[in-house]
Amino acid sequence: MPVGGGVVVGVVVGGGVEGGVVAFQVGWVFFQAPYGVLAQPINTVILPEISRDAAEGDLPALAAGLRWALDSMALLLVPLGAAGAVFAVPVLESLAFGAATEGEAAVEGEAAVGADADASTTPKPARAGRKHAAAASA
Repeated sequence: MPVGGGVVVGVVVGGGVEGGVVAFQVGWVFFQAPYGVLAQPINTVILPEISRDAAEGDLPALAAGLRWALDSMALLLVPLGAAGAVFAVPVLESLAFGAATEGEAAVEGEAAVGADADASTTPKPARAGRKHAAAASA
């Protein structure tokens, strides 16, 4: 599914839950920020070089440039992705805003990393939970 389709689906599904659209938007920014801050500058730097290599037909130089860009992005983004998965619950608990309680933030953090929120010992929020998860998986 294209990114735009994912955004539309996220907003529609989030619209069925009080505060769902805001939660989706905040999550989207957290998801895109590492790419925008770390990976996009690498793309900006390498694009003129690999374009020139492609235009000149220098395939080994093109491959080397692409390899450098991909290695650099992986070196920066893979550890951030792992840290995001490890620290999702504590970060969301500390950033709980609006009507969210710490227990609700923990459930949202578990959902962010794909954990089974129903198996959690934290209280379930009245506005989210099973109904929202079923709609998202359908």
